Amino acid sequence: PNRLVRNLRYALGACAMSSHDELPSGEPGAKDVTHLEVENHGLSPQQEDLHGEEHVYGDEQLHGDDYAEYSDYDMDGESLADGRSAAGVSHYSRASRADSRLDRDLKDAIEMVKVSDSKIGALRKMHAQYLLKRVEEALGNGQVVDPNDARSTMRLLDEHGRERDSDSESESSSLADSAFVYKAQAQAAQHKYSHSGADFDRMSQRLEKGLGLGSDTESLLSMEQGGRRASRAMSETSETPQEYQAGAFNGEDLETGSIFSKDESEEEDEETDEEKKWKKKFKRRVKINTRGCITMGIWVICLIFYFYVRIAKTMDLGAYLAYGIFVLVVEAMGASATALYGINLLLNPVPPEEYKNQPSSPTGKKAVKAPPVTGSQGINAKKKKMQWWRRKAAKGKKKGKKGGSDDDPEDPDPDKLSVEQSAASFASSQDDDAMSEASHATGTSVISGSALSVGGLPDLEKDYHVRVLIPCYKEDLEIVQATLNAIRDAALPAGCSRTIYLLDDGKDPKKRKWCDKLGDDVVYVSGRKRAPDESNGKSGNLNNALSQIYPAGCKIPINEVVCVMDADQVAMPMFFIKTLPMMDDGDDVAMVLSPQLFNNTDVHADIFNHSNIHFWEYMQIGYDALSFISCSGTNFLIRANAFQECGWSPTWTLTEDFALGMELKKRGWQCRYQREYLAIGEAPVQVRNCFQQKSRWCKGHFQVLFDREHCPIFQHKLSWLQRIMYLQGVWSYVVGAVCTPTFIAVPIVTIWAGVFPIVLNFWAAIALTVYYISTSSVLLYVTRWAHLEPLWFSNVGNQIMWFTYVKAFIRGVSSATGAKITFKTTLKGAGLLAGTAVGDVWMPFICWVLLMASLIKGLIKMVTATTLQNTLLISLVWVVWNLIPPTLLLWYWKFGQGRLFTALCKMAYWTSTLLGFAALVLIWLFYPSTYNYGQALGDSHFFLKTQRVGKLPDKSVSWRGDSLLQEYAINFNAKTYDFGGGFMTGGEVGTTKLTMPIAWTTGMVAWGLLDFEEGYKKAGEYNEGLRYLQWSCEYLLKTLIGTASKPLNIKVIWQVGNTTEDNLYWTRPEDISVARPFYYVPVSLGASDLLGQMVGALAASATVFKGTQPALYDTLMTWALPLYGVAIGQYQGLYLDYLKKPACVTAPSRASAIVPNCNPPYFPLNGSAADTYNSTTYNDDIAWAAMWMYRATGDGGYLDDAKAFFGAYQSSDESKFSESLVVDWNNNFWSVAILMASQTDLDAYHFQAQQFLHDWICSSEQITYTLRGRAWNANKGDFGVTANAVMLAAVYGKSIQNDRRSLFRTKAERYICWAKGQVRFMLGDVVNSAMVGFSNPASQTGWVRIGKHGPNQAHDRGASCPSPPTQCNFINGLYNPNNNPHEIRGALVEGSSTGFDDWPDVRTRNESRVALENNAGFTAVLAGLNELNKPTWPQCLQGYGAFSKDPVCG
Repeated sequence: PNRLVRNLRYALGACAMSSHDELPSGEPGAKDVTHLEVENHGLSPQQEDLHGEEHVYGDEQLHGDDYAEYSDYDMDGESLADGRSAAGVSHYSRASRADSRLDRDLKDAIEMVKVSDSKIGALRKMHAQYLLKRVEEALGNGQVVDPNDARSTMRLLDEHGRERDSDSESESSSLADSAFVYKAQAQAAQHKYSHSGADFDRMSQRLEKGLGLGSDTESLLSMEQGGRRASRAMSETSETPQEYQAGAFNGEDLETGSIFSKDESEEEDEETDEEKKWKKKFKRRVKINTRGCITMGIWVICLIFYFYVRIAKTMDLGAYLAYGIFVLVVEAMGASATALYGINLLLNPVPPEEYKNQPSSPTGKKAVKAPPVTGSQGINAKKKKMQWWRRKAAKGKKKGKKGGSDDDPEDPDPDKLSVEQSAASFASSQDDDAMSEASHATGTSVISGSALSVGGLPDLEKDYHVRVLIPCYKEDLEIVQATLNAIRDAALPAGCSRTIYLLDDGKDPKKRKWCDKLGDDVVYVSGRKRAPDESNGKSGNLNNALSQIYPAGCKIPINEVVCVMDADQVAMPMFFIKTLPMMDDGDDVAMVLSPQLFNNTDVHADIFNHSNIHFWEYMQIGYDALSFISCSGTNFLIRANAFQECGWSPTWTLTEDFALGMELKKRGWQCRYQREYLAIGEAPVQVRNCFQQKSRWCKGHFQVLFDREHCPIFQHKLSWLQRIMYLQGVWSYVVGAVCTPTFIAVPIVTIWAGVFPIVLNFWAAIALTVYYISTSSVLLYVTRWAHLEPLWFSNVGNQIMWFTYVKAFIRGVSSATGAKITFKTTLKGAGLLAGTAVGDVWMPFICWVLLMASLIKGLIKMVTATTLQNTLLISLVWVVWNLIPPTLLLWYWKFGQGRLFTALCKMAYWTSTLLGFAALVLIWLFYPSTYNYGQALGDSHFFLKTQRVGKLPDKSVSWRGDSLLQEYAINFNAKTYDFGGGFMTGGEVGTTKLTMPIAWTTGMVAWGLLDFEEGYKKAGEYNEGLRYLQWSCEYLLKTLIGTASKPLNIKVIWQVGNTTEDNLYWTRPEDISVARPFYYVPVSLGASDLLGQMVGALAASATVFKGTQPALYDTLMTWALPLYGVAIGQYQGLYLDYLKKPACVTAPSRASAIVPNCNPPYFPLNGSAADTYNSTTYNDDIAWAAMWMYRATGDGGYLDDAKAFFGAYQSSDESKFSESLVVDWNNNFWSVAILMASQTDLDAYHFQAQQFLHDWICSSEQITYTLRGRAWNANKGDFGVTANAVMLAAVYGKSIQNDRRSLFRTKAERYICWAKGQVRFMLGDVVNSAMVGFSNPASQTGWVRIGKHGPNQAHDRGASCPSPPTQCNFINGLYNPNNNPHEIRGALVEGSSTGFDDWPDVRTRNESRVALENNAGFTAVLAGLNELNKPTWPQCLQGYGAFSKDPVCG
């Protein structure tokens, strides 16, 4: 039927101009027909062609009887019965055989209209046109009109009217209503029997315009077609290859020179003033997109907040600050691209029917809004209908002369459907199957521009002639056929016409021969000579044809329109009906754009982002509102005069469409955007072609950027907003080339180098959360949820193509220096490149390998790490997220598309979405806490006060009161001594007071006050520290029985209380009223270890008080000096040796063979704690005392003594105890080493100090790490020992922070960081806090943290006993399952001594015991960390990757 439609056009032209017409009788029962006498006009070029020996109909060359056979088949492939009469159709007698065939063809065509009354198509339209033409000619010649002509037309139209009335609710296509136009016109013609003169002229003009049968149009068509046939005949007989050219649009043989009426052409010529360039200017109306504005407003606020936090709160990266700044700049680049994209969300264009005055319009008629489109089944549902039409277009004109008899009756061949029938069928399917789901965000289909006629067809102001240009190169013939057939069959508004030009740069003879068979409305153009330096083949191809159609110097009428269709873009039947009316919106509307869709892509597996939803559905709508032109290269209309003004298609860049839009905008032209998908194409499917296409686009944009003449920023005719908008496309490629590889590299760098570009803290968690959500709301802004997945694929495509962008950027820069960039066509169909894509996928493959290796390494590191690093966890999530795009690409490259790939893409989509939220959750769960070390220091002081006994100077501990007051008056040798005050030791010995641990704890606290004074003062705890020292020193002086003037007679009280009896009852210290024994040792028996600890405590405390309390300093030094003399004198020894029983009572003789049964030395306890607090060395204690005497006095002699005793320790058997690496009251060697290194700066002591810290930090035979990172000493594994070692690390680290040696400075940072890590562990960074009662403020820590609370059942009598008057005992105290009624805040529990991270918080277990000495080094290090701001903990987390070299461990 489509072939018959074209043949019928020839027939009508010939019949209308034949020398005589003979009208037979009409339908049965009709009255006799009055004959019309028609003046002989002679034969037109069309008619002459029909009389030739060869007839060209459709794609067949018909010879002899073939034509007769061809015309005997109806549109369903069934033979027509002979003798059928056509109602009201005149029979024309001709003598020639060709006339007979034409007669039969016309008869059969009209019969087919009868037998298919349910379908209103082109044949019925032509039937009505023919009858009305007869009426017009009869009236014009003053002859009698055959009433059968009018009645037959009326009958046919009435039949369709009834059909329309019964099915009006389901009709969505304006073409389906077109018959009403002809009905009205037929009624007017029938009514015109009695009219003449001006009335007839007016009616005739209306008919000509409504029917598209104007004489100028016919004349133009006939002359153009005749010229093309002659050209083809010459080319076919030529012996040498010819250049196939297009005829000029206004050939010399045309009378008017244009398709405008004479009056309009003259008016056009009179317009010379630049200000009157356009008679009618387009008035663009926009409305605010409220949701888009709110989204962008929130994003801007979040953006400002985010970058404030990033700069002010997250850049404390130390040595890696430059890296952090670089990543911040990259983030700013990404934000700028988001801002440019978000501009398009602010405004929406207003459809014309919403603002045009009603009922007046340019045509004086109401604008009619098309029915709303319902349903939303996704892009693929829309595509199914378009794919149906593409299949039909591909089949069209390919069947044999019997046409499509082998087709599926459920999917009829388009050869059996007329243009309007196909359009009506396609358009009606839009309602049922969500045809425009991928169309407007408003969900309505609107034909904008001039008003619609009553029947639904656009009634345009101008009769446009559309020149359809289809450039092709090496595409398969099947692809080109589908495109050309579809655009040829697309319906035109009334009065408009078209000519199609196939621009074959591939010079394919098959395409030429096929075009020659189609008819005179198709022109084959080829044979152009390419310039050697041509950079854009498509533009060259277009310009070659345009220069032939519109010769240089010609004035092009405003109604000449060029349509550019890529060779694979199959237009829908509604294409021109939806786009051409927009040209009527204003004479300055130069271009009408429409989106693209592809039949061979699945939106659920579109990894190359062919669908480009964000561009078609959101950016182009914003562009339309902002009066910005972004040409898409195909499926667009452009006025020929505007095209000519721009110098035709730009040839200096690969992206001629982008440049053309800018050229139009520079000249003040406007553009409209038709949101409906009106064409469906074929996307490249091979990886090589996809990369090549994207590369060409990218290189073309960079060409524009680096071209000084065309760079948007220098185009003064553009507004600054327009310049920025034209830079948006280029900038998006720059951002993709920089941001994507950066964000791929960041987690890899973190895993392997241990460097993260941002400090993760509370502020970072807030900023990242709000910024991520707000940015996602902009980039994933959708009007329907189905668009989320295609927008995600847009990000996937950018990640896949980043290296292509990098290469394109380099090529773009080189082009600015004169390097040539070659245009490469994206081939489709069977002509796809078969070459390998290794050159495209090698970089994504390398990224995939690096990411997989990083994932494996990160997982191993997370399992084996000594501490849980949140940056590592986030990096692992980030790595998995980055792995998704290259994994999809490699799968696609290796295995192609299919259901499995679609399922993989679906899984990747949801996985990627979940990973984004998982990263945010991990930040909130595990971001590093900012611990308040000052608060912890105060809590530790609180614990020390809970251990005081005697007459308390204050009531700062509400549940403690005066206790053990009986010890203020103890009779000994007929004298009364005051042993009151001091501290309970705690731990195993409970309320017993032991001088050795009290003295050692005092010395450590004094050391902290001296070396970390600022930390104490910063926390407001300095005075509290002084009060502790004063209370402790007063008690230590009470333990000395004797006078300082006679030091050898001094007896030292080393214990008060009976540990055996103490363990027999469980009660409050305040309730102990019995007299308690005390234990002493005469210094003459040797007590160097005890005296050394006491001298160290007194001298260190004296140093603290030296500047503030001179009297106290003198008192302390008065006792320290003689005690030191005794300690280093002739009575050196251990203070408990006198209690030891010998191994054997009697020694065996040397000659005896009998070995006596000897036991190791042991202590007769008798209630003492000698077995628990048994000292094993004394040289280290004397060296400790000597160093503090040196610091207190500055006397070098004490330093010499310290060196001597330090050496004596190393050379004696005592040195074996240093191997344990334990630091406590019994092991002072490493404390002395740190003290001597920091005070003398001698290499020998630096070596010892660094060796000790190396063994602790890097693990050793004695030191191991628990699963969660606690350093644990196998010889003594309680928290107190670790805290003491950490305190030494902080002291030594501070002492060498500003050392002249860079290695020392680097190590200093490592020591301090290690100290911070261990203290954070004790405070509850990854497990429960080991410090009773300590918790960070809510604003300083994560929402969900494993170790946010400390022990609740600390092993302490005072804390576990109920308040008075309830009597405390084992039942309601020690064995009470409830938490302690009193919080012994600040106490560091003993913890697990077996290397486990967790311990039972049970009062009866040793792990929950608290002791004075546990808080000795812990208190000092808390002050140190409160002072040592650098390095910060985030800085400490940097630089410990797989390839990083630890400055301490190597």
